[in-house]
Amino acid sequence: MRALTIIFLLSALARGNSAKDDCINNDIPFQACAPIGAYYPPPTIDKSSKPFKKLASQFTETFDNLIKNGGSDKYGPITLNTTSFSVVIFGGAESLEIIPSSSSIIIHPLKIEHQTQTSLRTPNFQLAMYLPELSKVKGPLTVNWEDITIGALAGQMSGLSRESGACVVGKACDWKKTLAFQNAFVTKAPYFLPDTTPVVSYAAFQLLVFAMQRSDGGNWPSILDKTILQPLSMSDSGVLSHGVKDIFAMKSLNTSAIGEPGALSFVSSAKDLARAGHSILASDLLSPAITRRWLHPNIDTSNLRNGVGRPWEVYRAGNAISPILYALTKSGTIGKYVSYFGLSTDFNAGFSILAHDNSVEDRKLDLNVHADIASEVLGYLQTIAAEELEARYAGSYSGKSTEATFNTTDKGRGLEVQKLVIGGVNIKKQTAQKLGIHADDLDFRIYPTNVQDGSRHQFIAVFQDKSAPIDMGTPTCITWQEIGADAEITFVFTLGRNGEVVGVEVPQLHAKMKSIPDFRGPEGAWTLRAQGRARTGKATSTLQAIPTPTHMALVELQNQGVLKYLVSQNCDGLHRRSGILRDRISELHGNSNRECCKDCGKEYIRDFRAVASYEKSVHDHRTGRKCTACGGNLLDTIINFGEFLPEEPLKLARSHAKKADLCIALGSSLSVPPASGIPETCGKSKKSKLVICNLQETFMEGLADMHVWAESDVLMTRVMDRLGYSIPNFILQRRLVIKMQRDAHGRQVIALTGVDDDGTPVTYLQSVKLEDSRRIVRSEPFSFVFRDGLSTGAEVKFALEFMGHYNEPNVVIDYSVPDEEGAETVYDLSYDPSTGEWVIMR
Repeated sequence: MRALTIIFLLSALARGNSAKDDCINNDIPFQACAPIGAYYPPPTIDKSSKPFKKLASQFTETFDNLIKNGGSDKYGPITLNTTSFSVVIFGGAESLEIIPSSSSIIIHPLKIEHQTQTSLRTPNFQLAMYLPELSKVKGPLTVNWEDITIGALAGQMSGLSRESGACVVGKACDWKKTLAFQNAFVTKAPYFLPDTTPVVSYAAFQLLVFAMQRSDGGNWPSILDKTILQPLSMSDSGVLSHGVKDIFAMKSLNTSAIGEPGALSFVSSAKDLARAGHSILASDLLSPAITRRWLHPNIDTSNLRNGVGRPWEVYRAGNAISPILYALTKSGTIGKYVSYFGLSTDFNAGFSILAHDNSVEDRKLDLNVHADIASEVLGYLQTIAAEELEARYAGSYSGKSTEATFNTTDKGRGLEVQKLVIGGVNIKKQTAQKLGIHADDLDFRIYPTNVQDGSRHQFIAVFQDKSAPIDMGTPTCITWQEIGADAEITFVFTLGRNGEVVGVEVPQLHAKMKSIPDFRGPEGAWTLRAQGRARTGKATSTLQAIPTPTHMALVELQNQGVLKYLVSQNCDGLHRRSGILRDRISELHGNSNRECCKDCGKEYIRDFRAVASYEKSVHDHRTGRKCTACGGNLLDTIINFGEFLPEEPLKLARSHAKKADLCIALGSSLSVPPASGIPETCGKSKKSKLVICNLQETFMEGLADMHVWAESDVLMTRVMDRLGYSIPNFILQRRLVIKMQRDAHGRQVIALTGVDDDGTPVTYLQSVKLEDSRRIVRSEPFSFVFRDGLSTGAEVKFALEFMGHYNEPNVVIDYSVPDEEGAETVYDLSYDPSTGEWVIMR
């Protein structure tokens, strides 16, 4: 069963045709040879994006049809009336889609995946350090227990026999009390010497549990709970026991069966497994360094398609002229349950499948159909990753005496360097001469590495001779040995605050270049507009924009009492962000960061684009979020063409126009009604003056008392200087309210909420972490439950992670538990983008 599943899984990931082993072909077209794992950056997994909405829709539709028809010609049949299943596709950022099933909790025999995370901290430690009794075991052909390491147990390289026969699946298996384990199993001959041949051993995983129990002092369920389940909020997970009641189809499972609970008794749900998979990819519990050590194969099996890791079953795809892609999986079956869990580090994604079929024999349930569909999703992710690489990084760049052009080709992965001229020197030709390759035969390609931070991403250059001979049907592919050997060149792409590429550097050649916007090419702005598509990068997000001197001058005039009211046709949210108060502005065309409840009118400010999907009708303003006050649909506030302006803001604007002594129109053509009627009111009034600042003529030249032919910043800088006011620097203001209260169960709950100056909820936090613990909340509401209770005056520290549009660093807030429950503690946070520093006032 399993072999067939994996063949399909990895054929969906591979690109290109497989070379046949029984026919040597030396007439193979050139294909670039990328370093393994460096084909594409992992795709951006965003459920709101068009590609992933389409993927989720296809995924759901496929399963709907499968259930409706009892199978399909493509995937095969399923036993519809007796099978219950859950399938989840997840990524490093979030789950893509969940197919619900009737089983809320199901057995998941992961064979110690979670134990392995802990054991990897000490992979070379001897098992006998934790269980010294083993060192005393001697006899012919017995295990040399001093040679067995924690890493060998976790990596399925211990060579130990499969089962001890001393444990029961649904009961605790204690080292001291289980004399049969000590007396019988430890004296058995191993299958192989350790660290030589991979072989599955349930007993090896049970020994890992014994070692952790001896090291920690607790029992296995409590160790699992405090190290994994509680930090990840995996409330549906635990260790199987006889007394458990809420497992779907419990009667079909024999909890008295012989077997190691450390390998076969993990209970979980689809939701929890997605959470666990995400945490692995995101390195939530382990450091990234430790995570990297175990998210890869360690050794081959007799089939080169299959490998073994800690604790993975590794399945590979690819051949000599296509990428080598692998899936790190854990599969298992017990009774009438079966599970299949997989990760792909290439795509920063994974899947889990849980199923139960009461019509099959024990351990005979087949997951081929479900795995085939899940595997196709990973194939789609590769296509999305390739498209993102082209959209984000390909294109032309230029600087002082420097030019570069990168593009994708059908001759390989990565980006081909089609042009690189620095200081008048053609670097491609120069490199070809240095390597002794004809210029036309040089394949100069760059591949993404995992060396990156929030503002830089390094690519490594690989040089190949396209005319190199084919050797026994295999193209020469030893680039891993040659990187940096004769010509070491790296390219560091510089990223904007929203991840868009803004330039590239070549450190070895001391070259810096900026991205050149492309207007008429295949991905050019005008071409995309004609095709009805959105530009996929290189544009600066308004979320990252620094308010201009004009914005900040208006804020200071407001603070000085000079500016009474502001009427704006901009919808970028910069006026509010710069410091204009809510009751001093009418945003006639809306605010892309503001949404409101359709039913109760409550407003919300978001530190992201809070607009309806472009796929919806132009007049459908639903954002997909719900009001926390009444549960109503939230609507964006953008006014599209053909829609009426909101009545209240327009009424306030007209009212203030009638009272104004002076109206200044900055940077507007004054041609779009009814907004244009505001300055027109002032222009026609005998008691007020109208000043227009614009580089072009407007329709109100006859009404204006003065027209300043200049940019707004130039005018406002001079006006502020004449008035004796300084234009303040932009300071990002955030207000945080922390409140402690009790929930319905009487437990203390501390909630953190962002608000505006008038109390409007503001979403600007990405996550909140409870310091000195592993507890972290990644979405609103940011609340923490304290079951044991906190005493008055107790100090609690919260680490705040912001959206980071202005590269705001994380900050730690000190909170003191107040005397009175329900009391609010308010923090004012001020961030200066020019210095990168926070100032916190309590």
